[in-house]
Amino acid sequence: MVLGIAILLLAAAGGWVWVNYQFTDRENGGNDFAVYWNSARTVLYDNATPYGELASAKSQNTIFGIARRAGDPPSLLDLPFHIEVLIFPFAVINNYHLARALWLTYLEISIVCTVFLCFRFLQWKPSPVVGGGIILFSIFSVHGLWAVILGNAVILAGLLIAGVILALREEQDELAGILLALSTFKLLT
Repeated sequence: MVLGIAILLLAAAGGWVWVNYQFTDRENGGNDFAVYWNSARTVLYDNATPYGELASAKSQNTIFGIARRAGDPPSLLDLPFHIEVLIFPFAVINNYHLARALWLTYLEISIVCTVFLCFRFLQWKPSPVVGGGIILFSIFSVHGLWAVILGNAVILAGLLIAGVILALREEQDELAGILLALSTFKLLT
């Protein structure tokens, strides 16, 4: 029984990644993720700063397909380095579209986890139809969908904030403090 559920979950996750890959292969976007990914690759493979000109030029090339010209605004990393570490597993993937598809899947799963944390905080057990509707709305609303398409890490900040609220309700102040400190990485979207 457990093995069957595990196989079903793996198949569903694989299908989810495949759908995201088909999307990323056909549609442009992911500007925020392109900056995160190129900055992490600059650290890993070029031994250079993720905030420098090399990372910016690589990001510009990934986003627009052309090298940065004089006068173009730079595509600079806006995350602190300790959060950039979360991007490293995706940065070891050479295929940008595959890395972006996996990142999109990670963000979508984060939205679902945020919804479940909110349900738990509210001590609410909606019916499967209502809960499923809320999850779909959360992913496909303009705010969720736009952040996912861009690959913006603000979704992770939202997940951490939901964790803060739940931890406070459960009187786990230390955990709430840690999550709050981690969630402050994305002040601007």
